[in-house]
Amino acid sequence: MDGIGSARVLVAGAATLDPGVRIVGSLLPPDVVATLPLRPSGLYEVCWKPLLAAGELDVLGAEGDFVACDRPRDYLVANLAVSNGESVIGVGADVRGALTRSVVWPNALVCEDEVLVDAIRVDDRVTVLVR
Repeated sequence: MDGIGSARVLVAGAATLDPGVRIVGSLLPPDVVATLPLRPSGLYEVCWKPLLAAGELDVLGAEGDFVACDRPRDYLVANLAVSNGESVIGVGADVRGALTRSVVWPNALVCEDEVLVDAIRVDDRVTVLVR
């Protein structure tokens, strides 16, 4: 591989990459990302499997509890797990309203009259409600 670093996949359990294995994380160098097709596809089929066959993919196994963060609900659950159920407020966020089981990203604003419950405040214009 000609890029900076190597492609890596972190899987739950043993360090094997098979269809259906639980992917915990992945690092892809820019040159690998540049080869991805500009259409909906699966990373296993178009990226990890060919890299593995070419001997250019590091597969690392890990034990422990993992929460996927690929959906808003899971992202919220992961943040609340780490904060013992308390809302998470990013650096520089301005929270003037009320929060319950929510995440406020850095530098975002929650106005005085707002009540966020099970929500992710991304910035001054975007809020993801988790239902």
